[in-house]
Amino acid sequence: MDWTIASLQDTNGDGVDDVVWRNRQTGENWLYIMGEGSIGSSKRIATVADTNWRICSDDPGLNQTESDSSTGELIQGQIALSWDAVLERQSGAAMTEEQLGGFLVRYTNHDSNVQRVVSITDGSARETVLSGLVEGLYSVEVATVDKHGFVSDYSAAVSLEI
Repeated sequence: MDWTIASLQDTNGDGVDDVVWRNRQTGENWLYIMGEGSIGSSKRIATVADTNWRICSDDPGLNQTESDSSTGELIQGQIALSWDAVLERQSGAAMTEEQLGGFLVRYTNHDSNVQRVVSITDGSARETVLSGLVEGLYSVEVATVDKHGFVSDYSAAVSLEI
């Protein structure tokens, strides 16, 4: 099997180590919240296709964002994102799911004034993980790219602090 333990740490503050499993072949990641010797719950975190991806921090702590539905749970040093595709071009014309070519995820660390853009070339993707992040205030925006390379406006920024 291609599943390995990527992390053993108390992610929810209950004093019991939880398990992050990673499939090195597919990039899938699952969080098992442990409780009293058994799995209390499990959750797919996000798929990260980069085979060099590793959990960067040994610090415990699975932080949740405020009630914003466009961001997921955080492992320190990471932001797990999910989004809905924008199916409207800048001109206002409609676009279908079949016309989606991918997404651009733009994130800015406002403390260091560093901005990065991640290109996702899978039009069916609706989530990703930004990793290797340092502490600071971040804003994240997502734009849709169609199969011809035309880019939508970026979404409204979501802000969070790591």
